[in-house]
Amino acid sequence: MILWSYFFRTYLKNLFSVTAFILTLYYLISYMERNVRYFSKYKASFKVIFEFFFFEFPYVFCQVLPFSVLISGIITMFIFGRNGEISATQAAGMSIWKISIPFFTVGFLATSLSFSVGEFLLPSSMREYKRISRVKIEGRSLAELF
Repeated sequence: MILWSYFFRTYLKNLFSVTAFILTLYYLISYMERNVRYFSKYKASFKVIFEFFFFEFPYVFCQVLPFSVLISGIITMFIFGRNGEISATQAAGMSIWKISIPFFTVGFLATSLSFSVGEFLLPSSMREYKRISRVKIEGRSLAELF
């Protein structure tokens, strides 16, 4: 239906915006805090710092995604309620269950994405993250990693 695609598109737009905002905020605060206490202590180069945060991304993404789905759903429903779109679709004969199908679909897709990232990408990413942290930044030997 056209309304479902509109709700779906609006919810995805809000989801991407909220996720990008939270990730940007996290990385700005994390960089400032780690630069003062960690990176400057070991004099890490910008390339190593970039790799450090790059391999941390799947972990942070899996932590942020459920919160982003919740907040973007609240924001989307608030916008639809403020504009009277929920009332208009109910007046047109759509039940609240049919209106919520795009929200459940996005929630299911986000859960599947989070599970897939956590199951397949996260273990190798965290292994590389720990290696960069211990070997490249702190200068320990690789044997001390395990």
